Amino acid sequence: MSDEYRWDKTDDLRNACIVGLCCTDSFGMGVDLRDIEVVVQWKATCTMCTLWQRFGRGARDFSLTALAVLIVEPKHFDEEKKKAADAKRKRAEKKKTMAQRQPLTSLNGTRTAKRRRV
Repeated sequence: MSDEYRWDKTDDLRNACIVGLCCTDSFGMGVDLRDIEVVVQWKATCTMCTLWQRFGRGARDFSLTALAVLIVEPKHFDEEKKKAADAKRKRAEKKKTMAQRQPLTSLNGTRTAKRRRV
């Protein structure tokens, strides 16, 4: 992103020509917009310090209040973690069971090939 583009969009946001931006951290470097009302972080991909810094971009004017929203993927919730752990455990049990099966033998006592699931 060029500096010219960044400053144009900053002015557009400051002058209410646009109502929001989807941007990276590089956009906010050196930009002081004191009246941002909502900050949205999509995905929990950063440290708490970075998240705190991003949320801190809202309401830099102390007479205002801002809303910070963190949109988190389901994999970070306890219920989803439990489902994933249960599925992993079941796969391991099935693998162990398959390894413990006796080899198939024919009527004359010779060993035959294992059956494969198709």
